[in-house]
Amino acid sequence: MPKNDVFEYALNNNYSILDYPNAKSPTSKREVRQAIAHLIDKTYIINDILKGQGVIIDQPIPASQISWCNESVIGENYPYPYDPARAAEILATLGFNDTDGNGWLNYPTDWPGAPGADTGEYPLKVLIRSDDESRLLVGRYLVDQLTNTLAAAMGAGFACNTIEGTGDVILPILLEKNFHVYTQGYVTGRFPTHLFFFYHSMFWCTSNIVTNYEHPLLDQYLQEFYYAQSFEEARDACKKACGYMADHCVTIPLWSSVAYQTWRKEVPGVVCMAERGLNNKYTYINAYRADIPGAPVRVAVFEPVQLNVIYSSWSMDWEILNAIHPHLLNVNPYDLAIDQPWVAQDWEVGTWTDQRDGQNKTKVTFWIRKDAGIAGPEFVPALPHNYTAHDAAFTIWYTYAFQDAWNCENVMDVHHTEIVDNQTIIVYFDKKSVWSLYDIGGLPLLVKDELIKKLSQAPLYPLMEKKTVSFICWGNEVQFSNDSLVQVINATADGMPIYENTNFIIRGGQDVYCHNVFVPKDIPLELPWNITITYYYAPNPPTGYYLGSDAGLSWQDTMYTAGPHYPSSSPYDLKKNMHFFLDPPLGETDWRWYWDTPGGIPGWENPGRDSGYFKINIYDVVKATASYCHRGDGPYDPHYFPGADLDASDLCHIGIYDIVTITGKYGMEWGAPPP
Repeated sequence: MPKNDVFEYALNNNYSILDYPNAKSPTSKREVRQAIAHLIDKTYIINDILKGQGVIIDQPIPASQISWCNESVIGENYPYPYDPARAAEILATLGFNDTDGNGWLNYPTDWPGAPGADTGEYPLKVLIRSDDESRLLVGRYLVDQLTNTLAAAMGAGFACNTIEGTGDVILPILLEKNFHVYTQGYVTGRFPTHLFFFYHSMFWCTSNIVTNYEHPLLDQYLQEFYYAQSFEEARDACKKACGYMADHCVTIPLWSSVAYQTWRKEVPGVVCMAERGLNNKYTYINAYRADIPGAPVRVAVFEPVQLNVIYSSWSMDWEILNAIHPHLLNVNPYDLAIDQPWVAQDWEVGTWTDQRDGQNKTKVTFWIRKDAGIAGPEFVPALPHNYTAHDAAFTIWYTYAFQDAWNCENVMDVHHTEIVDNQTIIVYFDKKSVWSLYDIGGLPLLVKDELIKKLSQAPLYPLMEKKTVSFICWGNEVQFSNDSLVQVINATADGMPIYENTNFIIRGGQDVYCHNVFVPKDIPLELPWNITITYYYAPNPPTGYYLGSDAGLSWQDTMYTAGPHYPSSSPYDLKKNMHFFLDPPLGETDWRWYWDTPGGIPGWENPGRDSGYFKINIYDVVKATASYCHRGDGPYDPHYFPGADLDASDLCHIGIYDIVTITGKYGMEWGAPPP
């Protein structure tokens, strides 16, 4: 099955690069980008380089999400079929030719900053990841096409400066945007919201390495997509963006990988999640060792680059981090369109009116389970407390404090938060968007009290500090600090205690992108007020391999979790969190959540009091019986369903004992949150 990933030649569309500051970059020219695209044989890449382990894509959207693509620019309609002669024609029309006869093209005589220069003097700078064999080979293929295939078509090739290296070599060059082409690969979510963060000029200093301010119309389409009011609006805007990207050849999309995973048959109960495979939270809480009862399940992953929940950006890091840090929401593993509860037992999407501009904007209320127990190396077996709305608010504002954080995109449009009680948090956004629920619902959760303590005591320099600020307020909002507040500790007005959300709020928003604006709500005193606020803020970013390890913290200091597993003897040795809120019975097969409310819609009728449960019923039986008598240890059998292979006495075969395992628990309801 195709994975939710994208591999492409990322083309730097910016006018120039640091190496040639006064010369126009060839990839800033639309026709040059189009010529390069005509030199790429995607079928050859799939068949000969990837050996069939990929699916061609023509937009930077995973193959599994093709319904979001513009049909007029993909497949047979892709405007850049493999055609070296056409590539040569485009470059010749621009004025590229070998004027000095040395086998390398010269720039056109009117090329800004390098008129008539040999491309050997200003070569195309190509960055190639060497720690991923497919990207290494595809990068070398591109260089060969530019130098040799192009030379065969027009008598001279385009000189290339090739840099091959691992992430630590390539990343600094990417951060400076000092390249022309990069063999880029990344994993996406279940919706193509990554388009906004990877290709909008707003993110040129962070996640976008492709285009600065060269494509204002693309920016417009991507904003319409990300701030759409409905899925229909979002899909229409996404297709407009795809059409533009194809027309201007902003990047050269190549493939989504086809996933094949193997596991020992002695590990029953694995869950093969759509688009994501076996490595997922459902497998980790359900699979077990049939050969040695109680023995750990060992999972092979690529070597992590950085196990830092704030700054990690590599998929191999999140193989481990996602097993530790839970989210408010989850999805059904076999139908990613179905939202399901996780740490939040219920949610409700609504609107609020911002008095500053009179606009209706999105707000999302989350009701957090009372039994989300926290674990960590220091807490076993004792349970200090359960997860609360205070922890969720801390997660939002600590992430918000770092504009270069990997998950900053999830929180960048938060206006303010309101903690109603320990289990209820309302998140107010400075926008109205269909994606707001998923922004916060997919944020990796942090644990407040323990992290504040450890971050405040970092050995080398502080990562969390208290500060007290006083200022005069005349009844209007005041940006009273240069710090982005993580938590208000206490506040007074003329010496009288005042309280956040009751008497005032602290907001961020798209005008400041800093959580430091005091907004009075109900302060029953005469103006002006002398306001004093004591708060926590982050004076330094928690950089390092682990969260804050550059400041001297260890992984044991910061890896707390309300998720199903916590790190024990090492960050790679995960043990079961005995306080986790789900303990699935062997027999759950379809992982479908059932809401208590009529109609089964979260927030319907009784928002915040809606509950639900997993249930073993006829749907679980049907999923198993549909693969009855099929095997997983012989030639590939598409009817074999790993999720129904449960019984230790009949491994890699869906037989009567598996069916009995399920039917023996028929009607069982489990996982319901406490009242």
